[in-house]
Amino acid sequence: MKKTIANSVAAAAASVALSAIAADMRVELKGEIDAEQAVAAPVKPALYHAATRKPDGLASELRVVDGSGNPVPFAIRPSMVRTVSEKLEWVRLSIVSATDTNGTLAVEAEWPAGATQPERFASLKVGTPLTDFDERITVSADDVTLAEGEIYDRRKFADVRKEDVKLDASFRRRIKVVFSKPTAEVAARNFEKTVVEGSESATATRRVFSEQAFRVDSLSVSVPKEVVSYEPVKPYECSMVATEEFDAKAKKTYLDFDAAYQPIRGLSLDVKDRNFSRNVRLLARANGGWRQIASGRIGSIDLPGEKQSNLAIPVHGEVREEVLRIEVDDMDNPRLEYGDMPVKFSVAAYDAVFIAKPGEKYALTVVKGAEKPRYDSQVLDYLLKSRNLKRFECEAIDDGLGDCGPTAIWMTTPFNPVAIASTAAFIILAVLAFVLFKSNGNAKGE
Repeated sequence: MKKTIANSVAAAAASVALSAIAADMRVELKGEIDAEQAVAAPVKPALYHAATRKPDGLASELRVVDGSGNPVPFAIRPSMVRTVSEKLEWVRLSIVSATDTNGTLAVEAEWPAGATQPERFASLKVGTPLTDFDERITVSADDVTLAEGEIYDRRKFADVRKEDVKLDASFRRRIKVVFSKPTAEVAARNFEKTVVEGSESATATRRVFSEQAFRVDSLSVSVPKEVVSYEPVKPYECSMVATEEFDAKAKKTYLDFDAAYQPIRGLSLDVKDRNFSRNVRLLARANGGWRQIASGRIGSIDLPGEKQSNLAIPVHGEVREEVLRIEVDDMDNPRLEYGDMPVKFSVAAYDAVFIAKPGEKYALTVVKGAEKPRYDSQVLDYLLKSRNLKRFECEAIDDGLGDCGPTAIWMTTPFNPVAIASTAAFIILAVLAFVLFKSNGNAKGE
């Protein structure tokens, strides 16, 4: 028994569009630049569907052309997104003086000569060989206090050490750090926080904190550094119509759908039922039969005390096939009910990258049966390694299904006879409906 899962208008539109692709396809690009440069344009799923059905169909048949129809060298590569993060880099300052006045140590330090000046400091770190200390520090520049904090080492009581304080201040060439002993009350509190068992009294602990001379080996500041990286764009999610076939003898359901060699990264099913589990396999059409690509188990539990759902089919890497089949082993269980678009999958985003000139118009075209283009290796290397590119966008080529598949592509192929026939039939039906409506109204009036 076989049925088509296409109950929605959107699903029907997608199926009609698939049959309408017969002629070459052209997608205009929109974008403006001020100078000649490398740009990137998204390779939409509709382009995969327009290409000849073979693994390298789009790679061979896709072309970038200018406004006069002349081919432009290009490369296909994963879509990249620019991300900016921040990391801290420690810079050791040059200590220029150290004075001790009545147990208060003041250390002055300068930014190292020749080093690039940052915009700001993030924190200050004190290097000291001492242990079992507790110091209150004040950081200033030109008699203006920049930060205050505490550093300590309490390993006599617990493995606790703090060597840095927050210093969120703009760049200063010279800073002054003053170290002072905490009060007896602070020392006592520290003692109470860190000691659980011990024979020493609070008075002895205060003496340890207050009587030890402090030594500074180094002063360092952390400097925020901007880190720019380029990562592949997250795959976009799509839904697809499928044909459903049930094998009563094998007790299995087969869902077949058109994948058009799109770079699929993951799959899942839209199942309306709850409280089930099934073994599934992902198969690809090959030599008149089917070969397995992946397997797994899907299920959904919605019962008191337990609610979980896993409808994903694990896929390793990218799957590029013309037609895919999902085999669901129903065993002796009731058959599952699926959504109108039962197959959901994620598609890796790719760009066509090329050198564009200001004021020129460009388009992506599919030339059926064309051989894979060959370009100068230096140009290709430049395109593949270029970063932070200006993006051109495709003109709208869908009818409501977004980026996820073949939609109203026939609108971009005016010489497609199937498309023309479909359009003519639609117009004729609309005219007939209008005539019948008017006739019915006149009859009522009479």
